[in-house]
Order: sequence, then structure tokens, then C-alpha cells
Amino acid sequence: MTLLRFAPIVVEFFGTLFVWLDTDRLKARNPPRFGIGDPPGYSAWFYHKSLLGFSLLFLGILLQGVCLFILG
Repeated sequence: MTLLRFAPIVVEFFGTLFVWLDTDRLKARNPPRFGIGDPPGYSAWFYHKSLLGFSLLFLGILLQGVCLFILG
């Protein structure tokens, strides 16, 4: 049961991290000082995973609901 309570927190943490990294990339891109494309240093794969981040946040919320239903 401890894992069931801990898993949503971990999933939501990584979801928030991916969303934050993509937001940081977009912040560095606006206004576009570097032309078209990403600014230097923002081409790694984890800077383009906002969809994964939002999916992980949604999954964490669902897991918390299951946890409340089972343990509530």
C-alpha cells in the first residue's frame, strides 16, 4: 500500500519536470533571437516532452483517485 501512495507522487514529479523543461525551452525561444528553431543548448530530447509531461500528470491524478478509492 505504501507503493500505491508513493507512485502518484513520483509520476507527477516527472510530469511536472518534463512540462517545466519544455516551458524553459519556449521561454528561451521567445522572442526569437536565434532565427527559426530551438536556441543553442535546447535540442536534447527532454526539452520536447510536454505531451509526456501532461500525460504523466494526468496519470498521477488518476492513480491518486484509485488510491483514495481503495484506501479511503
